[in-house]
Amino acid sequence: MKISAIIPCLNEELNIELAYQHIVSILLHYDDYEIIFIDDGSTDNTLLIIKTLAERNEKVKYISFMRNFGVEAAIRYGYLYASHEWCIHYDADLQWPPEETHKLTQKADLGYDAVFGIRKNRNDKLYRIIGAKAQQFIARKLLSIEIPKGASTFRLVKTSIAKKAIFYPTKTPYFLATIPIITSNYTSVEINHNKRIYGKSKFGLSKMFNHSCELFFGYSDKMLNFSAIAFVFGSIGFVIILIISMINPTQGIMPLVILLCLLSLAHLLSKTISDQYAKYPANSYVYHDTIFVRQSNIESCIEERVENEIAIH
Repeated sequence: MKISAIIPCLNEELNIELAYQHIVSILLHYDDYEIIFIDDGSTDNTLLIIKTLAERNEKVKYISFMRNFGVEAAIRYGYLYASHEWCIHYDADLQWPPEETHKLTQKADLGYDAVFGIRKNRNDKLYRIIGAKAQQFIARKLLSIEIPKGASTFRLVKTSIAKKAIFYPTKTPYFLATIPIITSNYTSVEINHNKRIYGKSKFGLSKMFNHSCELFFGYSDKMLNFSAIAFVFGSIGFVIILIISMINPTQGIMPLVILLCLLSLAHLLSKTISDQYAKYPANSYVYHDTIFVRQSNIESCIEERVENEIAIH
């Protein structure tokens, strides 16, 4: 098996060297490998360390962004320039143990297009654990979005499938939901999950909320039904209260006030939901643009970037 390892990095200068050593020690057991570091706008020495690794090992590739574009953008660029048959996603902080790679590859050898890792002992802060479970419950059960139950970003995907996912017309980038649209031939496997050794997680509450909105509003239109449901129930309630008021006017005033308050809240919620959908117009997502790339040692990426710069000027 030939593997392209994709590693998004944001201010991970304390972790890069250690992650590199662990990952190489595992990938050496496969037919061939390459490591693609995606520097997602780091402001520390992350890129400098990656460049040093690339000088030591020709299998180390890198793409450095002009600024921070987020983990989905980083993975997208990794998929785009991967040259081997399979893509695997690691985190620079080693919370996804490279030693668990064999669990994914063994499943893939059974003929699957994608294998998702499921944390069996998640070592994250409580709010992230609860938030992830709530996100998946809402997505799967309430909005009917197909994502592998409990799946994480630690996944092994055929590069041909990954490249199709890049260019699939979606409102927002969210590969956990896009890959199941491309292929139903996927599975999952339980994997261990480590604590972060150095540095702090870049995935806080605000990013978790924004990421969830991208999933909910980008892959399901079900919440648009809220306005219609609120209108139906509001109309039924109004008729009932109107009848009560006609029979006994003194008993109908308070229920009418309560109903009007509830209808106002429903209207505000409907407006909020509509505004969120307006943020993600259909098929407007820009999949990749090499003018966002600051530096790279991948020849095809450099060539595309130069061509785009010439076209702009």
